[in-house]
Amino acid sequence: MIDAVDVIRFVGPQTFGRARDIVRRGLVEDATSHEDGSITATVAGSADDPYDVHVDTTVARGEFVRPVRSRCTCPIGGECKHVAAALLTINARAVAAHAGPRSAAPVASTTDWRHEVARLAGDADEPVTAATTTPLAPPAGRSRRPRAPSGSASGPSPGAARATGCAGSSRGARSPTR
Repeated sequence: MIDAVDVIRFVGPQTFGRARDIVRRGLVEDATSHEDGSITATVAGSADDPYDVHVDTTVARGEFVRPVRSRCTCPIGGECKHVAAALLTINARAVAAHAGPRSAAPVASTTDWRHEVARLAGDADEPVTAATTTPLAPPAGRSRRPRAPSGSASGPSPGAARATGCAGSSRGARSPTR
């Protein structure tokens, strides 16, 4: 296996990000880890022919190896996104092999979410059920309380009167003639 941090150190963070895109797009056509610790791959790129990649590794720790030298037939020549994509592909295969076969789809929990919140908050002495809780919102189709429509019989709000220059404004008011 190859630690992703070692790949980032080898090619740089921006190149690593581009390599992830290459892997996601399925452009690593062939990647092989050899007995001598080297890795070879064929990676599609912008050229008509795919790029040939070769990476030499050294033992790092435990089952991990670290890239030390690379060659690629792309214009960069090595330590490029194609090299990193090959390393990521080899690593993904190794991780999948260690994980073993996938189990069936996860079963949805029947535990009420309120119980989980109570459990996380440390309040789960007794199970929390929908029957013992207060709803967070009114039932569908009901509102909390009716609202008066704007401009109702109670008249406009005082702020509306100030904003329009009406209702009690002294500007431009004429005094009655005698």
